[in-house]
Amino acid sequence: MSEPGDAAAYEQFCLLAKTARGRACAALIQQVLASKKVFVFGELLAMPTVQELRGTEHEAHLVLLEMFAYGKHSEYASHRTSGAQPELPDLTEPQLHKLRLLSIVALAAASKEIPYAVLQAELGLDNVRVLEDTIIDAMYAGLIKGRLDQRAAILRVRRIFGRDVRVDELPRIIAALREWRDRCVAVGGGLEASGHLATLVHVKDEAEIRDAQQQLESVKTVVRERVT
Repeated sequence: MSEPGDAAAYEQFCLLAKTARGRACAALIQQVLASKKVFVFGELLAMPTVQELRGTEHEAHLVLLEMFAYGKHSEYASHRTSGAQPELPDLTEPQLHKLRLLSIVALAAASKEIPYAVLQAELGLDNVRVLEDTIIDAMYAGLIKGRLDQRAAILRVRRIFGRDVRVDELPRIIAALREWRDRCVAVGGGLEASGHLATLVHVKDEAEIRDAQQQLESVKTVVRERVT
């Protein structure tokens, strides 16, 4: 699966963020969150001008950006209803839809079979038709691959797009990749230096290989370097 979104559009947002400060930076974040072309936010989050929003009147926009990078729709809704600070701004319809798409990815990362009921609860959608349309949008956007099992009311996931990773999650991911690499070596396959899979023996399901490739491609370069 190729990475969804538009790299050029994202790079342009990052360039603009280098000089945008305060209110201008908050407005830029709002544009990023509404863009149909951007689904990763790590580089933008790392920008000094973005981090400078913390502790200011515009901190809510930084927290919102972090939620799009790492969180889910239910977390946004919970934050809003709990009265937690900073008070998050209302989402526009495009932003709300985008957060729901990213939330589907988050659920798919945890389970390859997701009941409609779980999806509806997470996304805040009561209508099954609207839910299915949202899932289909996620597929067309390249965020997930799978199929809708309407009879069983389950989303069956084959592959997913890798979202941003929190820094404190890197050790766990690195350990998991090392363990996976060691298992590959043990069965005679291993990994080439380029990160592509070499020959794997005794692997029955080719889809498992494709899933592993996609997961490796989604990990940041720094993770790959530390693993090797």
